[in-house]
Amino acid sequence: QSEIFPKNVLAKIVKIDLKSKMILLSKFKYLDHSALDRKSIRVQPKEHIICTMHHMEEKITGIITDFSINSLSIALRQLGKLKLDSPMKIEFVLPFKNTSTKIETDARIYKIEKMQKGYKIIALLFCKPNIEDMLHQYISTRQLQIIKEIHDILI
Repeated sequence: QSEIFPKNVLAKIVKIDLKSKMILLSKFKYLDHSALDRKSIRVQPKEHIICTMHHMEEKITGIITDFSINSLSIALRQLGKLKLDSPMKIEFVLPFKNTSTKIETDARIYKIEKMQKGYKIIALLFCKPNIEDMLHQYISTRQLQIIKEIHDILI
């Protein structure tokens, strides 16, 4: 966002030339919201994290595409009986360097978006403090990994 652009702009990276320090961008579009508007940091997992949602005696499996301490973005092939404000229980395993931790928490569907191959949902999490601590630890670790990856690319 700037004097030239009244809203934040999203663009697709076409090419990065590290020698000339040039980036070629395409498919520009204005965003309705900014990442700075968010109350908590979101990260994309490095590896696929499969989650299982339990709703009305139905079991639905998806892949976590990004998350924060209080919400998950999940890619699904089918919605099943899920709809806005549906309460559910979510289970997934957080991978750490030398171990993994199973997370189980209550959640509610905040947003449903139709995608080319299925759906993307945003689920609000209702975590106990110990679960929040684990998510915070994973997010902090992932942020450091991302910074290191960017550093390695640029140097």
